[in-house]
Amino acid sequence: MRIAALSFPLVMTTMAVADAQQAPPVILVYRDRILAGHDSEYVAIETDAAHICAKLRCPNPYLAIESLDGTHEVWFLNGFRSRAHEDAVAAKYKANTKLSAALADITMRKKGVVGEAREATMRWVESRPRAWRFFAGGDDYVVVATGGALLDVSARYRAPNGEELLFVSAATRRAADSIAALRSGARVFVVRRDLSMPSLTRR
Repeated sequence: MRIAALSFPLVMTTMAVADAQQAPPVILVYRDRILAGHDSEYVAIETDAAHICAKLRCPNPYLAIESLDGTHEVWFLNGFRSRAHEDAVAAKYKANTKLSAALADITMRKKGVVGEAREATMRWVESRPRAWRFFAGGDDYVVVATGGALLDVSARYRAPNGEELLFVSAATRRAADSIAALRSGARVFVVRRDLSMPSLTRR
């Protein structure tokens, strides 16, 4: 949904479902920390943002995931074929002045609803087959850990500062909890397709 210049996260390239299950070479992770007591307001704003992106032809889709433990956050996951592709998507956002203005309004509405946002561009390190299937609509949960060996249906990414994130796709909350129990500090997220673009529901 956003790019750095607009304070909105970049978004993932359109691809066939089979390809979408493969971990992309580059991802941008944008993290919103929701302030206490503003959950409903945040969901309403981000739902509007998803509708705006669909109506005004956002360059690419993006996926939102919401934390179910620890600090209450919503992350927007965005994938790219390369850094050049990421730059090309950013240029398309800037060229769409109506979209840029509408998303700037979304940013204003979120003041006092979220804390300071964090974002990081990360590069692929290693992954298992179908590691990104939660993005493609195959799974409803994802576990995020900060280290350790690869697990089934997982992908590791590294930021320029050395931070690593391991994403593990899970079909159910029970499965996600079991995976999280294997790693200290691992967190469970639910996929929020209603806050994503396009808004997706399970088939």
